[in-house]
Amino acid sequence: ARQYAALTGATPLPPAFALGYHQCKWNYRSSDEVAEIDAGFDAADMPMDVVWLDIEHTDGKRYFTWHADLFADPVAMIDGVAAHARRMVTIVDPHIKRDDNYHVHASATAAGVYVRARDGATFDGSCWPGSSSWPDFTDEGVRRWWAELFAFDAYVGSTDRLFIWNDMNEPSVFSGPEVTMPKDVLHRGDVEHRDVHNLYAQLQHRATWEGLELRNASTRPFLLTRGFFRRLAAVRRRVDGRQCGRVGPSGRVDAHAAVARRRRHFVWRRRRRRLLWQPVGRPAHALVPDGRLPAVFRGHGHHDSRRKEPFLFDEPHRSAMRAALRERYALLPYWYTTFAQGEESGLPAMRAMFAAFPHDTALFAEEQQFMLGDALLVRPIVDEHCTEVRVQLPRAHAHAHADGHAHADALRWFDRRSGAEHGGGALVVFGVASIATPVPVLQLGGTIVAERRRARRTTDAMVGDPYTLVVAPDAEQRAVGELYADDGVSTARRDGAFVWRRFELQPVVEWRLALRSVPLKALRRDADAATAGAAWRAATIERVVVAGVDAAGVYAVTLRSVADPTPRALDFAQDSSASAPRLVIRQPDVRIDGDFEIVIELVR
Repeated sequence: ARQYAALTGATPLPPAFALGYHQCKWNYRSSDEVAEIDAGFDAADMPMDVVWLDIEHTDGKRYFTWHADLFADPVAMIDGVAAHARRMVTIVDPHIKRDDNYHVHASATAAGVYVRARDGATFDGSCWPGSSSWPDFTDEGVRRWWAELFAFDAYVGSTDRLFIWNDMNEPSVFSGPEVTMPKDVLHRGDVEHRDVHNLYAQLQHRATWEGLELRNASTRPFLLTRGFFRRLAAVRRRVDGRQCGRVGPSGRVDAHAAVARRRRHFVWRRRRRRLLWQPVGRPAHALVPDGRLPAVFRGHGHHDSRRKEPFLFDEPHRSAMRAALRERYALLPYWYTTFAQGEESGLPAMRAMFAAFPHDTALFAEEQQFMLGDALLVRPIVDEHCTEVRVQLPRAHAHAHADGHAHADALRWFDRRSGAEHGGGALVVFGVASIATPVPVLQLGGTIVAERRRARRTTDAMVGDPYTLVVAPDAEQRAVGELYADDGVSTARRDGAFVWRRFELQPVVEWRLALRSVPLKALRRDADAATAGAAWRAATIERVVVAGVDAAGVYAVTLRSVADPTPRALDFAQDSSASAPRLVIRQPDVRIDGDFEIVIELVR
């Protein structure tokens, strides 16, 4: 992955809302239906960040337009969603309807931007609008022409709360051989399509990305694409028996596809086979693995399928889905930090087991579980009839501590819910009793994960919320972790407007542990002054949870910080929600942007 990123460039940090829940269907058919979706999530007390519109929102599948009757006032519709701190996405495919009265086609024809057939005439193929032509994105001038279509005065009805989805960009040509563009179609310089086919989608979403940057240089773009440079098909494996062994697109392929990142763009490829899925048996389990697997957590459906927004389900499915959504949002600080790390390292957030643990040969064929960042191991439940799932725990660490030691002989794993400890190399069996059975998630000993546990409707509403640090010590009572935070939407981070902290748990003496926060990267002086009062920066740590430490064995907990160097005693207790020892330290209430030290004194 690092070599791939060195060649192509790493994925930039997406806006925070991109990591929340997205609701989509082919198609929500009116602005009234969009308002219904928006209100439905609020009424059900379920978080959601983005509502998507598929091809039917347009005027006859003419992209950059709106249906005059069903979406008569798109700005009012988008503003209505934005009033609840949400955003919208519309689809913009590369095929352009051949209609002389359609302003985009007229402009494309006049500018000569289309690819050409072998005889030199404009290529005419079939896609959703019928007779269509395709811009030649291999031409820099054509990409500039395309980018300018996203300007607010060109894409009438769009606002800075509207983002884009590029679909059908392999390119998909219904009338073409292999349902794509003929290989002898000509691009700039008479280059045949056969030589640039795998670049077409990449170049289209590059041009779209540049258009989003051009329309508003101070806001980070969000763009989803179906195609990119390297295509991987969804694979489903079937295993007989009671164990959950059947892992479809979300469980098997995504983890392996995520070993390498895509240059410059925050992308996720949707999969057509999931569109006709009808929720049966355990729909909550279908939602839960998707919530942890793809970076973009999006519910989508075919126009012939039933509506399946989470708030439409009866109990107990509704409560299970609400819990899954809230757990995803609780982990957003960790997701966000992992993406910030990936921008520098080239590593994806979701990692196949063989990539995370390359020295553990027993995991080379493991395709039913994956690592989320350095710290969390996730085993999805994707079979409605299963009664148990098995998790093979790695024997070797995924990373070394700051002291350079791998500590491979002292591996520990902690169940995120029960707090139970498991040793490296163990095969752990989790029973699946009902739809309420949570997906197994284990935290690697030696790591620290930042969370936000207050239930909110959107990522924007979480900006000033306090954090919880979940510490999983290794056998030597050491752990490390990071927290990255910024305003979540703007490009001010390029100028140093962010907080990036490193947390370290270390034994001071045999009976004393110290948890310290130190800057990983310091704020630039001008950014420090400009963001001093920002809510995201003034957020505090309200709780520290330490796995494997029994409160009965703790004598005292004290805090020192830059703001208050005088030691202050902190309340602590055993975590009542855990079946194994887990210490909870309450209300340190120290800001995330300052140094601090929490000292845990054990009973001697």
